[in-house]
Amino acid sequence: MADKDRVESLLKLADFSWRDYSERRSIEWKTNFALWLALGAFAGFMFEQQAALAIWVKLLSTAVLAVTFLVYTFLWKAEVKERNRSDKKLVQYYWSKVNEELGVEPPLPTPQKPMTHLSQVVITFIVVLLAALSVWA
Repeated sequence: MADKDRVESLLKLADFSWRDYSERRSIEWKTNFALWLALGAFAGFMFEQQAALAIWVKLLSTAVLAVTFLVYTFLWKAEVKERNRSDKKLVQYYWSKVNEELGVEPPLPTPQKPMTHLSQVVITFIVVLLAALSVWA
């Protein structure tokens, strides 16, 4: 394979991995906003309730909210985070191979610690907590 063809192939692989990452992030944010909206609507509905709920309904609602948060955090977010990390590593790998093929030395990137996953989990926890409190209010 000619050098030009190899570089083009590596760039296409990097582009594929980047698009996969980008599409997943888009779905991730849409899912987060939908979950937050649903929890907020539930909390608003519960705050508007005039009649007192039975204790078993309150306990069941709190348990469902807790399970929702645990599934979100330890199944959904953990899987999304791992797949995003994998795609980003692939992109970096392909770009490094392109740099080797071209014989260029890229500048050293500044290390960054994106906090998007942690912030999404914290926001979800706060919204779930508010929803649980609305059940008991």
